[in-house]
Amino acid sequence: MNCIVIEDNIVQEQLIVSHINETRTLNLLGSYPNCESAIIKMNTSKVDILFLDIEVPGMNGLEFLEKYNLQKDTHVIITTAKSKYAIKAFDNGVTDYLLKPISYNRFTKAIKKVIGKSIIESIKKDFMFIKSKGSFIKLLFQDIVWIRSSCEYVIIYTINKKYMIYSSMNKIMEKLPSSFIRIHRSNIVSIDKIDRIDGDSLELDGQMVKISKTYKNDLMSKLGIAN
Repeated sequence: MNCIVIEDNIVQEQLIVSHINETRTLNLLGSYPNCESAIIKMNTSKVDILFLDIEVPGMNGLEFLEKYNLQKDTHVIITTAKSKYAIKAFDNGVTDYLLKPISYNRFTKAIKKVIGKSIIESIKKDFMFIKSKGSFIKLLFQDIVWIRSSCEYVIIYTINKKYMIYSSMNKIMEKLPSSFIRIHRSNIVSIDKIDRIDGDSLELDGQMVKISKTYKNDLMSKLGIAN
């Protein structure tokens, strides 16, 4: 699972990063001292877990949760020295609330909670509805091969056919499970459908799709390939 840390205290940041590195199922995408500096990475990567401090410079953690539209599958774990924010944090849909200093035992309990919620969510929904030519069509995620943008439209390629819908890549990405990854500003692919990677392109269903430098490290990390 891909993680981002927002923490301005160097000692606490190093502790959280150390816990992440000790946990085989976790992959650190980046660590940032404030919310604003993390936004670009969160917009360009699939983030499974956000470790979020509340009292950080600029926009605080709670303001960030209220103002920023997080990806649907992102689980937020609050990391703070104060318990007074707990009620408001859970009202904003966080998965867990950790008090500093964070022990590894408590950290792993939070990760297990994330995994449990992820399993429940994946069982609960394995499809999405799209509007195409005036009708609402049900698409199973397992049937989607890849997605590309075309001006103001998005083209969804499934195993059997393709659909053109009026939407944005960011909105589509919010609906997709973690088995999909963005590999280019204009391309999203199903990880399960990737056949091979050749330089700055990958092949799926006989189609070569472009990978941009911005997204390649995240792709290789998600696949467990040394880049």
